[in-house]
Amino acid sequence: QVVLDGWLQLQASQAGAELAYSPEEAEQEDEGPKWSRTLRASIEKWLQLLPVEAVKAEAVTGDDPIQRCIAREVVLAGSILKKVRGDLSRVYKCLSGEEQTTNDVRELLASLRTSSLPASWRKHHAVPPKMKVDPWIGDLLQRLTKLAELVSACAASGSLGASTVWLGGLFQPGAFLTATRQWTARVKSVALESMKLTVSVGAGSKPDETTFSVDGAFLYGARLGEGDQCLVPGGSQSVPMPVLQFRWLVPAEGTEEGRSEIPIYLTSERGEVFAAVDMKVQAAAAAPSLCWYEWGAAIALWAEP
Repeated sequence: QVVLDGWLQLQASQAGAELAYSPEEAEQEDEGPKWSRTLRASIEKWLQLLPVEAVKAEAVTGDDPIQRCIAREVVLAGSILKKVRGDLSRVYKCLSGEEQTTNDVRELLASLRTSSLPASWRKHHAVPPKMKVDPWIGDLLQRLTKLAELVSACAASGSLGASTVWLGGLFQPGAFLTATRQWTARVKSVALESMKLTVSVGAGSKPDETTFSVDGAFLYGARLGEGDQCLVPGGSQSVPMPVLQFRWLVPAEGTEEGRSEIPIYLTSERGEVFAAVDMKVQAAAAAPSLCWYEWGAAIALWAEP
């Protein structure tokens, strides 16, 4: 009798479990495991966020070094966007059972399932090693948007003009800096190697066509003083910087007193030095450049949102 009672209880519990398993849950199981459904929803969101196409290179018509550089930037942006959208679409179709899974898709799935950035996406521009996919997609969208704005400004004026550039948001910021150096050497009729890069804080008025406005930078290991016009030692947190004015100067043009060499890095990770520039520092804190390096004073052109 005890065995019979136990068997009846087991049947009753199984029947209850079957009743608790709703048709909706059964349908979800047919659509795949939970991680697959979650990833498909994320991919749908990312594809909606990203534009179908990037701005066209034909929109940049100038033939000076800077505009040629921007045109190459546009081509690269288009190839990156095409790569990312293509990869996301392939993964989505495989998860939906529309296509067979390939080795490439398996590698993408291994990364995207854990929100890690695929290696094939990381190689195009500098980002922190541990950056996740969702903020990376948001950053890519911001880069594409800013680039489109820059191209529109150049197309309207026929040159870079007074446009402000998010240098850290370019896919090839080093190429842009080189282009500004080439342009300045052409305008001033001087040798490339004879010039040194200087940076001033604040928009102010652009002195000439060889001054380039840069925004989106952050200051580390120092503060802004004297009406945000110079650097002051100290500061444990990063500080968003006003617009910076980049200029290539030759020795004959002279430099202001009270300036020190400050390193610029591409990202807030502060890996390799991107450039070393002369910047104005507070008179009372004037010290050899080595001291500013020891204090950790630096500028990062990009920081993770």
